[in-house]
Amino acid sequence: MVETLLQTKLYLPTTRSDLVPRSNLTAQLEAGLNGRLTLVSAPAGFGKTTLVAHWGRQLEARGEWRLGWYSLDENDNDLVRFLTYFITALQKIDGRLGRALLEQLPSVQTHNIQPLLTELVNDLAQTSPPIILVLDDYHLISSRVIHEGVTFLIEHAPHHFHLLLSSRADPPFSLMRWRVRYQVTEIRQQDLRFSLGEADDFLNDLMALNLPETVVSALETRTEGWVAGLQMAALSLQGQADVDGFIQSFTSSNRFIFDYLAEEVLARRPQGTREFLLKTAVLDRLCAPLCDAVMGHTETADSPSQVILEQLESANLFLIPLDNERRWYRYHHLFADLLQQQSRREQPELANVIHERASRWFEQAGYYEEAVQHGLNAANFERATALLTDYSETWLYRGEISKILLWGKRLPLAWRQKSLKLTLNYAWALLFDGHQNEVEETIAHLPLEIADTAVYLLVLRGTLAAGQGNNVKAIALLEKAEAQLKALEHTSGNVTMRAVTLNSLAYSYHFHNNDAQAQQTYETAIALNRKIGNLLGTMNASRGLGGLFLDQGRLHEAEAICHDGLKVEQQWAIRLGDKNRKLVAAAPIHLLLGRIYYHWNRLDEAETQLVDGDKPVLINNPFDQCLGLLALARLRLAQGQLDAIPPILTQLQGMERAENPPYIRRQLTISLLTIRCALYQQQPTPALQTAIERNLAQLVGGAADPLTHARALVTLDRSPEAVPLLEEVAVQAEADGRFGLWLPTAVLLCHAYHKMGENTAALMWLHRAVETAVSPGYIRLFIDEGEPLRQLLYKLAQEQNAPSYAATLLTHFPAILQPDFPSTNNPLSPREREVLQLIASGLTNQEIALKLTIAPSTAKRHVINIYTKLGINNRAEATARAYELGLVNLE
Repeated sequence: MVETLLQTKLYLPTTRSDLVPRSNLTAQLEAGLNGRLTLVSAPAGFGKTTLVAHWGRQLEARGEWRLGWYSLDENDNDLVRFLTYFITALQKIDGRLGRALLEQLPSVQTHNIQPLLTELVNDLAQTSPPIILVLDDYHLISSRVIHEGVTFLIEHAPHHFHLLLSSRADPPFSLMRWRVRYQVTEIRQQDLRFSLGEADDFLNDLMALNLPETVVSALETRTEGWVAGLQMAALSLQGQADVDGFIQSFTSSNRFIFDYLAEEVLARRPQGTREFLLKTAVLDRLCAPLCDAVMGHTETADSPSQVILEQLESANLFLIPLDNERRWYRYHHLFADLLQQQSRREQPELANVIHERASRWFEQAGYYEEAVQHGLNAANFERATALLTDYSETWLYRGEISKILLWGKRLPLAWRQKSLKLTLNYAWALLFDGHQNEVEETIAHLPLEIADTAVYLLVLRGTLAAGQGNNVKAIALLEKAEAQLKALEHTSGNVTMRAVTLNSLAYSYHFHNNDAQAQQTYETAIALNRKIGNLLGTMNASRGLGGLFLDQGRLHEAEAICHDGLKVEQQWAIRLGDKNRKLVAAAPIHLLLGRIYYHWNRLDEAETQLVDGDKPVLINNPFDQCLGLLALARLRLAQGQLDAIPPILTQLQGMERAENPPYIRRQLTISLLTIRCALYQQQPTPALQTAIERNLAQLVGGAADPLTHARALVTLDRSPEAVPLLEEVAVQAEADGRFGLWLPTAVLLCHAYHKMGENTAALMWLHRAVETAVSPGYIRLFIDEGEPLRQLLYKLAQEQNAPSYAATLLTHFPAILQPDFPSTNNPLSPREREVLQLIASGLTNQEIALKLTIAPSTAKRHVINIYTKLGINNRAEATARAYELGLVNLE
């Protein structure tokens, strides 16, 4: 089922050719193009839309700018709907804009729009023609997420992209910041008022009333230049005998004037036209077939409604065409309000009948959202429940979560509970939106016999339990659901739900430390999701399996899983016309691969995965975004870019919100604390210490993370408190086979014991850590502990039974961590220079020992010393470095 986009929302409104010239306002609009935003803000009836639309057509005719239009309504507070229309409006200018993003909208998290808009900003940066996008009626947007996204777009879009907002009220933006930068142009009520000259042009030239100057002046004064009031007065004056008496009846209240004048206008309409106006007033948009249905006309070749619509437009009666074909119209908002008010007074029982007729017409025409809306407005909850039951599943799969929540909340609870399918879809929407407590309340009324037979409910309960960390309950429910789904008919819905089940079940096995079952289930989930073409499901399962391997310290297998996932991403990217594009759905795979490369100290390759252009790779899941910013901060610290850390900390702090679920709050604290500890190691300051102590208190007071807790304690020189925590974690991680957790714990134990002066214990843990790190190839874990670990590795490498990997690790430490030598061009001892000469000659350690009549272990120690002093990694580098420095004669 595909819901039709209402193309009239994206149509630049038609304006009359004989409008009153407003050159001063068009000059302001032109000047505003030098900034990022134009705001046209004034109450209803001041001609905002007419002004902008008329100027837009003039601008397009000159060919200098391309203009897109998006007429907003209250339903556009749904993020997926908003982005769909927003991108489609841009694609009418350039079909390449947001193409990949549009494909990925079902994976959008409703609380985070910025990563998605980052991708759109990158697309805009690659376009050549200057673009203006108009968001009309922006006051109807109340979504905080959308406001944040529009703010982000204004701040970061390229200079050849301009946003124009038309609104009855100022949006909740920081306008002052843009004012001081000269980035915003504001056109307000006082600017839009008609002057006396403009009022005269309108009344006498456009409306052909032939009024004397005194009457024009009186009307302009009474209406205060309010365009809608002047227009209504002009309609009322047509055929009016007592003009002076009419003028005297005005008051100074704009709304009162409009109501008074509108009643005058209605009284002058023919009965058939008046009936048409009152019955169609509830429609946000009108077309002749819809109006015929609402009026109760039978289908005929000549539509009665089409005739009336054309008459209303020619009479300039507040009817606005929405397309060139004159198929769709809307009433001026103020006029519609007046008509609805009058209709309620005259025929209060009529509204529900009209709404129900409209609902049926919209359903047949494929406008399902409007069908639901009018069904609810008709108070026909049986019909609204049936419509929501039929269409909520489609909206759920498309990621239009806000739409389900909006209409579901408007439906009385008793009616929503009558439909099991609707209850489940509404609960899924709550779960995806992070409202876990409300999920329990929503499904609590369902009887036990339904819980035993409704497999979709089992999946929901299991997924909810997994998200709450109750893995035992989750596994029991999801295993039961998996068995039932395998036996059911393989319909599209059942197969999709089985893929969801497998993903959640694998996750639960994973975090219940049932690694064998987790791996098998992840692999099954990947295969099924790929088979049904579910990109998001494939990426999530691949990330899960790669994450499992990372937890186990199986870096090479984790890398292979990531590359398999990226092949799927590239297949989708090729379909979207850009094989090199990083897709939002695949962001967790790029993040995981970046972390793997970081472990291997392959920083350039890590950068390729963690960064897209000059910005972090797009991640719209807040949990993964925390991990991504943490990984990026570690990379920047490793690259010595300390000035890149404060913006990352600021971005993480900006994600802190009261409505965040506990697991997000926990990961935010972990990321902030880990970054601050790493920064403190290089730049210890009192302010940073205070921040670490504050984060540590938050972590201990909430859900504990012993490794991060211990890291903070070691950083704050409280190692004796950290050691018991670390040893407990190490024992458990080793028992679970989680060597990806055991290794950083063991390395931190080395550091902690070293700080306590217990070098024997430190070397014991280091010996075990180095032996474990050899096969997977961990490097960065050791380097990040800094000089204390280098010193310990140096001591370990000189021991008789030392792992050879210790010497390899020493070669990876940066030069700034090499031991201090006297300021000489010859830091090597005579014996080391002799050994270097033999290395340059191609001899092995064993051959060097025989040549110099020393033990092989002594030769090995000399080689380690040479590598360490010269900051090199292998024999070829040793030879080249020695030649550069003139330390040996290679001839």
